[in-house]
Amino acid sequence: MAVDDDFDDEELDELGWEPPLDFWVAHEQPERPLGPGVWLCDCKECLLALTASAARNPRYTLMIRTNFDRIAVTSDYLAEVWHRDGTIEGLLYWPNDWIRDVGSATHDLQAPARWWSLCLSEQVGLRRAHRTHVAKYRPLPRRHTVVA
Repeated sequence: MAVDDDFDDEELDELGWEPPLDFWVAHEQPERPLGPGVWLCDCKECLLALTASAARNPRYTLMIRTNFDRIAVTSDYLAEVWHRDGTIEGLLYWPNDWIRDVGSATHDLQAPARWWSLCLSEQVGLRRAHRTHVAKYRPLPRRHTVVA
């Protein structure tokens, strides 16, 4: 006798099962407000979707995942920098870093912070890493000098 492992929607609801997160790229649905599961590429349509969404919810937080760092940035600040510079690379903290992807963050930044870097927080402490603008990279002073 075969066992039925398939559940219908009502049974899944009773079990508390939630469907997996719906991932989507902003240029595929530019009228849709940015939300969980969104990804941005560097096309004009993604900038248009970001700008429209930032006007509705300026505090929505996106995560820039780079080769060295994780940078949280509010949608209004990301749109501001992208419009001003034509790129978002000015938001990177670490020198010679590059962007892997940009997508929704799991937590919002606390106001008034609009930018946060994981690398900066590891250097100066979590509270001081929350900034209203991009921090400039400053290497930590060496505590021990190696004498040859």
